Amino acid sequence: MTTNTCAISTLQVKLSQGDHTGWIDIHLCTDDVELAISASDVFSPFQDLAEFLENVIGGRMPCECEVDEEGVVKRLNAMPLENLLVFQFRLCDGDEPSAVFIDRVFDRRQFVSAFYDELVDFIATRYRADKWTSFPVDDLKRLDLEKLKSLLIAAS
Repeated sequence: MTTNTCAISTLQVKLSQGDHTGWIDIHLCTDDVELAISASDVFSPFQDLAEFLENVIGGRMPCECEVDEEGVVKRLNAMPLENLLVFQFRLCDGDEPSAVFIDRVFDRRQFVSAFYDELVDFIATRYRADKWTSFPVDDLKRLDLEKLKSLLIAAS
């Protein structure tokens, strides 16, 4: 477990799509931790992830989101702190909550912006629908990020 509750960490997010149809990797990097979560089109997490980010930027915590990697579940948790501009983020194994991969304090706006900016850029420039899903409803080009965008603008 990697814990640092004193300092405010910075998050970097990178999405990548390889040659295997039905998978998008979500790379998270902060401080000394780098981790990839494999999102599957079978259990597409992107709408839930957008709602999780809306809750974080809107200050509606605690909240959580799960990414099912087709058998292995990663759970993203956001917990409020006394300083409302920051929050405690924990990424753990969904089946074994004591297995914590990231446990850090983040600025709410920086954290959400890192995800939002990468989602927008990925969908616009690198996303290949033919390598993601055969279900039109799960096409990432249909992912509604307008509410998240509005909340980010309001938080500026």
